[in-house]
Amino acid sequence: MIDSHAHLDMDAFDPDRQDVLARAKAAGVRKILSLGLMDGKASYRKAFEIVVRETAEVLAKVKGLSSREIEEATDENFHRFFAL
Repeated sequence: MIDSHAHLDMDAFDPDRQDVLARAKAAGVRKILSLGLMDGKASYRKAFEIVVRETAEVLAKVKGLSSREIEEATDENFHRFFAL
């Protein structure tokens, strides 16, 4: 099973992120696509750092833009996105 849309970078997961990952793995999840937003808080950077820091065997980085992000994106955001 693959979780195709997870925002594990959210602050709410900070206290127990490893427990969340362990429960997902125990439930049969083999891969989690960790998504981040191209927002002013740079959540995409935190999402990618979590993949590196936690367990790459379960987590995978995903890069993409939603239609809302494209409508609101600035040139700076696009440059950061393509530099990832």
